[in-house]
Amino acid sequence: MMPMDFFTQRRVGELSSRISTEYFAAPGHFTSLLPYFIRGTIIFIIGFCMILFISPKLTLAMLSFAAHNIHLFFPIRQKSKDLSRKTQDYLADSGTIVQETLQGIANVKAFGNEWFELGRFTRSMNDVIKTAIKNGRTQALYITLILTGIFTTIIAVVVYGTSLMQAGELSYGDLTAFVLYTAFYRYYAVQLCGFLQPDA
Repeated sequence: MMPMDFFTQRRVGELSSRISTEYFAAPGHFTSLLPYFIRGTIIFIIGFCMILFISPKLTLAMLSFAAHNIHLFFPIRQKSKDLSRKTQDYLADSGTIVQETLQGIANVKAFGNEWFELGRFTRSMNDVIKTAIKNGRTQALYITLILTGIFTTIIAVVVYGTSLMQAGELSYGDLTAFVLYTAFYRYYAVQLCGFLQPDA
């Protein structure tokens, strides 16, 4: 359904490689990501209702604390998505090189271009590996920021909850339960934000 310019600007190997990548990745989205998203949504709703029931004041304080560091997650998440997209582009280029080389293997052999084609493929795969490593580092930073945000929020909640305990508005058991629920709630809240963020 794409216009003809789309096909004239792209090689067959690139398009077939992209289609193959998406085709093999699609079952994984339904078998792993979809159940994870549904589970995260349920825990997100139930966790929020439970902490709101325990202490509305502490819940509002927790949300205000979280708002200060949640904006740090989205640029890192977007960068990770961009690197994943770039990795897919390099994989498509590698598939194109393989397809072109094998389709014209008679010409490659006739002119002794085996090492040239091998060099093209090696450079393309090196780009894939470098981008994948960079994406791994970005995701490690993303997870580190998530955990740091969770723990800083918990510390702030404990400090504020202690003041509520001293004022007689909250019991020790309620504060302990609130901190535990907040840890789970914050983790799945950040994960859901990553799922719901639209691609650029």
